[in-house]
Amino acid sequence: MYLYNYVAMTEQDFLNEEFDFIKTIKNSSLYQRLLTLSNQIDNDEALISLAKERDNFFLQADKEEGEKKRELLIKFKEKDDELKNSPLMVEYLQVYKQIKTILNDLSMKLTKELNND
Repeated sequence: MYLYNYVAMTEQDFLNEEFDFIKTIKNSSLYQRLLTLSNQIDNDEALISLAKERDNFFLQADKEEGEKKRELLIKFKEKDDELKNSPLMVEYLQVYKQIKTILNDLSMKLTKELNND
């Protein structure tokens, strides 16, 4: 590696680039869609009610033993599946996975690049 014109990045330059990167991600259409879906989920009365039902089954199961506990955990799982399969949650999880995949890919490429220098 030739270093004759190389100027090391200062810590502040590095931080500025990191903040710009985070800002770019937050302004992306995928991230904005994730926020919109999150707000819709947070304000959906049917999903809120379903989540409360699910949580109540889990809390009840935690206090029980044997067959009663198993029945309550089955009801918990049914409500959890119903919640996860709602259209808003399905789309939210899809967008979340897309963002996670992109960030993981960028992280791997950056790590590889840093290890090659």
